[in-house]
Amino acid sequence: MILFAAGLCCGALGWAMASHAAVRTVDGATAAHVDFDEPVAVVLIAADKECPIERVVDAQTGLRGFSHVVVDCGEFDADGRHLVYDCFPREGVRRVAISERYGSVRGRPRRRVRVVLPPSDSEYMRGAMSALVGAPYDVAAALAPRRRGLVCSRLVMRGLPDELARRVTPLQPRHPISPNDLARAFGVHGPNAPDVAVPERSES
Repeated sequence: MILFAAGLCCGALGWAMASHAAVRTVDGATAAHVDFDEPVAVVLIAADKECPIERVVDAQTGLRGFSHVVVDCGEFDADGRHLVYDCFPREGVRRVAISERYGSVRGRPRRRVRVVLPPSDSEYMRGAMSALVGAPYDVAAALAPRRRGLVCSRLVMRGLPDELARRVTPLQPRHPISPNDLARAFGVHGPNAPDVAVPERSES
């Protein structure tokens, strides 16, 4: 019993230390220019099948072929690099250059599918993303659907207007929202699918 208790304490301590390390945040790129003519888009990132973690994420959430998601608000840095909002362990929410972070894997172009939001929802998403810069990534929220912390898919959900957010449901009630759930909600069947434009909502 003593050994069991010691093991339980060590496990809890290890989880706490890992969680503390994972919530570290780092500064990202600075947006120098915003192209308001460019539509805001949710960008689904194909899973790297040679990465065990990404392979498991895809397999456990519906096998649509995606393991990550970022948000493109049409921002560029002073060097002209195209920036997206990312939420990643040990980094938190920050702007990164998409071509450098998700442009290729082992020399091959990394598949990405864009879900383009209607203009009426673009400013809402832009405001939400800007407000969340610097927020930490919550490792436990990747496993516990009731936690309020941020992971990549929950970052997207924070920026979707209610009507669009209601479309997105988890594959299983015990699972949090995943990139594959976002793909399913907006009719993206896999990494080779074409980009999707969400139609403007009709006024009722």
